[in-house]
Amino acid sequence: MRGRQPSRGWGFGAQSPGLAVGSGVLSRRAIAGRSLDAPTRTLFVVLFLLFAIPYAGRPPLYVVDILLAGLWIWLFAFSPETKKYLRPISGGLKWMVSIIAYLLFVSTVHEMLSLRIYEASIYMAGRYFLAMSLVLLVPVLIRKIGDLYIVSVIVVSASVLTSLFAALFSLPVFIFVREFYASPSIFFPGRSALLNDTHVFTDEYVDRASALVGGANIVACWLTISVSFVFVWLRRARSSLGKIAALSLIGLICFASLLTYSRIAFVGLGFVALFSVFFGGREARILIPLLFFGAFVFITSFASGSSKFNFAYTFSKFQVSFSDPGSAVTDQARIISYTYTFPFLVDNPEYFFVGQGVGGDSAVRYAGKSKDDLVLNFNDGRVHSVFAKGTYNLGFIGTMALFMVYFRSLFDLFRSLRVALSLRWRERDVFAALLISASALLPFMIVGHVFISQPMGFAMIFLFAGLAEAVSIMTKQRVQTLLDFKSAAVYRTRL
Repeated sequence: MRGRQPSRGWGFGAQSPGLAVGSGVLSRRAIAGRSLDAPTRTLFVVLFLLFAIPYAGRPPLYVVDILLAGLWIWLFAFSPETKKYLRPISGGLKWMVSIIAYLLFVSTVHEMLSLRIYEASIYMAGRYFLAMSLVLLVPVLIRKIGDLYIVSVIVVSASVLTSLFAALFSLPVFIFVREFYASPSIFFPGRSALLNDTHVFTDEYVDRASALVGGANIVACWLTISVSFVFVWLRRARSSLGKIAALSLIGLICFASLLTYSRIAFVGLGFVALFSVFFGGREARILIPLLFFGAFVFITSFASGSSKFNFAYTFSKFQVSFSDPGSAVTDQARIISYTYTFPFLVDNPEYFFVGQGVGGDSAVRYAGKSKDDLVLNFNDGRVHSVFAKGTYNLGFIGTMALFMVYFRSLFDLFRSLRVALSLRWRERDVFAALLISASALLPFMIVGHVFISQPMGFAMIFLFAGLAEAVSIMTKQRVQTLLDFKSAAVYRTRL
């Protein structure tokens, strides 16, 4: 094995440099010295933007969309040898993605014909198709174990930036952060139209944390699915100082997530804590529950009575939800998004197969039409979940296919992690981080709709699907290499 030469090209068969097969040892020098080609570097920039500043650009052109489109052009125009490696993704995932792509196209045509909105519908559909393309790009460009560690560094760096911005935005003393957020800029163009309440500019008002990724609920979601990547740093830290630094980052991200004063942030972090007990490794199994317990003690004993925080707002909403379920307006919207959808399908059976399209309010505003032209107001509470919003946008079948893509990703990540644990690979920490992060999406999919209502949210589903596919390919290759190595060793002993 010492004489093995690294595979060349873009092939899936390329082995990770510095990876001792069977020993589970990953060379730090190999990660640090990883030679990245231009397409892979571009993909990493896209990932950073998705987790930090997805709206960067000048509408209708966003940097993320430009980079994804340029990446495809680069691969086919300047790297023609890559075409042979863009083989169809495996098994049922291929069919699920194909169904979603087909129904997205048909729903867009339906929107164009029914509302007579052409440019905006084509534009929004193009953004969604670019978001979907991550499931094809990621397995090709992220093809070594070391790439996954680079992904963890990128996600953590982006989440730290988002956490700092969100925390400063929420605390009333940092008015300049709110003024920057409300002012149109290349980082978040047009945001001032969404912030028209003057109280966000006073030094006495405690606002819900927002950041360049969006409003409070989106910030809570992005930070919750990012925190598990710090577990990799926590496990790899060899010194006490390194572990303290990793725990500090986890505390910062969790604290900023809780400053959104969103109930789903508490639920999402609870998911992370629960899954970290099962899959997070020895350090996470002990330290993460303790950290969450410390946060709970801090909130209940100090922060809840401070004028600088507004956790009483969250606790009161929890109290209403438990004492009188469905009485709050936001609770009603989430419940109705499930109870109303099936009667809607009975009255409009065509929505089993085709949706209204992904343009929605954006397309209506762009075309100067009235929301009454839509079969259902897209800002109505009845679409306050991925299930309902997806049914109206893509149709019931397309929405089920989207959920199947998500659960298939969880299954692939769990299967790869199980292999890594059974063979005691050291890389199991990054596999576990991906599984915990993907699992944390579930509560936000149940009660929110960002994963279908916005291209960047749509991209997250297919990003994790692509990462799960990449991990599955790496695992199969490594197991096959182990089997070949053992077969060769047995053959040599017989000689």
